[in-house]
Formats: sequence, structure tokens, C-alpha cells
Amino acid sequence: MPSSKTATIFTQFSLLPSELRCKILAASCSPRILSLTYNSTTSTFQTSTPTPALLSVSREARAEALRIYTLSFGTSSCPPNIHFNPYLDTLYLPRYGEMGYDETLRDFRNIVSDPEGLLDEVQSIALDVVALEVKRPWEGYNKASLLRSFPNLQEVILVLGSSTSTASAEDEDDREMRGKEVIYFKEPKDDPERLLKVWYYFRQSFIAEEKILEEVCQAAGKPYTPFSLPTVKIRVKKLSRATIREDGFQSGV
Repeated sequence: MPSSKTATIFTQFSLLPSELRCKILAASCSPRILSLTYNSTTSTFQTSTPTPALLSVSREARAEALRIYTLSFGTSSCPPNIHFNPYLDTLYLPRYGEMGYDETLRDFRNIVSDPEGLLDEVQSIALDVVALEVKRPWEGYNKASLLRSFPNLQEVILVLGSSTSTASAEDEDDREMRGKEVIYFKEPKDDPERLLKVWYYFRQSFIAEEKILEEVCQAAGKPYTPFSLPTVKIRVKKLSRATIREDGFQSGV
């Protein structure tokens, strides 16, 4: 009598033609949200986002992954050590530390060593929405300078910090033990009027900063190149545990 169990493991993968195996491996690389923070003390970038699982599956899979992901975000004193694909991944620059969004946001492209111009191909960037009660005076600026430094930017994602899933102290401790966390964004369920205000405030801040940049260029006798905001989306950040199965593939719990 045939078994009623459904097979969950494909055991004939190694028998497929190499061209087909590579196509399957490449197709398994799904978009990620790469959370990136900068440590000005050590002049290094760090991420809590797990390394693409394909890099640890097999020698063949790793070779294919290295054609898709490039070691990025080196600095003048530190080599690149974070795998990134500007066409697949969303570059998420969260607000962190007591100073919040400081001048490193404005100077991001100058801090990163990017001799091949990989960051010019970034399609999607995410930034935290900063609540007025914690916002620093300087945080109304620098975003336009950051966004206009990515010539092929297609979308900006505003992440609602106040709606970020809160965790208990036990969860926070567990997260520190894990070290890595999978970030994903969801549609917010907030009042539409509040979401409209978030979008409008961000747009007006951007326009005001662009106006200042134009005046500075005029005063310095330099040409001003207009820059328009790409698509702006508002999302809520969620976290899930990063686990690695025995076959090397990553899953979220």
C-alpha cells in the first residue's frame, strides 16, 4: 500500500544538469532586509541580518552565491565583510544610539569604501520614522543628502518605530543570545490619517532640505541638480528568529 506521506526532501538534486542546478540555486536567493549600523569608534559596519544561507549549503551553492552577493561596506580602515546584492536587498539604516540619526547618515556614501560603485545600484532604502518626543534637533536634515547619493533608487521605506513589535525582557535577552535576526516589513494597520501625516511630514522635510541644498549651491556658485523622491512606502518592522536547518537553509520561526 503506498505511503500517504508527502515527500519533503528532493533527493535527486545532484543528478540534475549543472546549469539547471545553478538556476535553482540562484532562484532560491530571495530579497532580504539588510540592517546596517556604523560604529564610529572602530570605523566599521555591522549587521544583525543573517548571512545568505546559500553560502553554507555546499561548495557549488557557495560558488553560485558569490556570483550573486558581493562583500560590501568596507571602510578606509576595514575590509568589506557583509554580503549584499543591491538589486535584491533593501538597505535598512535604523536609528540607533542615543544620538539617533547623526552626520553619519549624511556622509554614508563617503564612509563606505565602494571602488566598484556597487551602491550606485541600490534600489530600495529603509529609514526609521522618528517620534517627535525623541527626535534630536539635527534629525530633520541629512535624509535628502543620503537619498540623492543613490542614483538608481526606486523606493524609500519609512519604518514606523512606534509600531515595531515590542518584546519582553526575556525576548530581548534571547535575541542577544541569538545574535542574528530576520527582519521583515508588513503593511501598517494604523489610522490612515496618521499614515498620511507621516508621509506628508517626511515629504515636506525632504523638500525643505532640498531647498537648503539649492541655496547652498547657488551661494557657492555650483550647479544644483534637482532630485525627486522615488516611491515612498510606510511599513512596520517585525522580527523573527533566524535558524539554520541541517541542510544549511535558513528559516524563520
